[in-house]
Amino acid sequence: MGIKAALSLPISADGEILAVISFTSGNKGHFSQSRTQLLQFIGNTLGILMQNAKLQDRQAQDMAEIKNRERELRNLLTERKVEVNIGRIISSPLNATDVYERFSAEVRKIIDFDRIGLYNIDLERGLIETRFHHGEDLPESRTAPGLSYRGTFLPPHWNPGIPVC
Repeated sequence: MGIKAALSLPISADGEILAVISFTSGNKGHFSQSRTQLLQFIGNTLGILMQNAKLQDRQAQDMAEIKNRERELRNLLTERKVEVNIGRIISSPLNATDVYERFSAEVRKIIDFDRIGLYNIDLERGLIETRFHHGEDLPESRTAPGLSYRGTFLPPHWNPGIPVC
């Protein structure tokens, strides 16, 4: 039998060609003028549907991006609130232990930890002394006055400002 007639029509919307639709038939002269007009109408309708689907996809992507940015802003706002609270705590007239306790509670809102400690370090003599600690009591994090930080959780050539991981 084979192909005796073929018709290809652009699918467009707002003057933009989005796709092409093709028809074939084993009958010669199958695509009369009235059939061609009907298929053009169907093609135009498909173009509108495709354009709407494209717009919906773009809208869904935009909404996902907006939600992502909202989440980022909420996280940033939470961090800024904690920073403001930490500033208030540090500048408050409370005693040092109260300041450290409140400071620890604020930091815990944005950073998960088992224990937080503040240590006095004497670099010249290589000594470490606990000034404050809060959280789970970990034997390896205990210090006594005048304890050498060599042999502790700090590396032998530890340098303040470099994280110990």
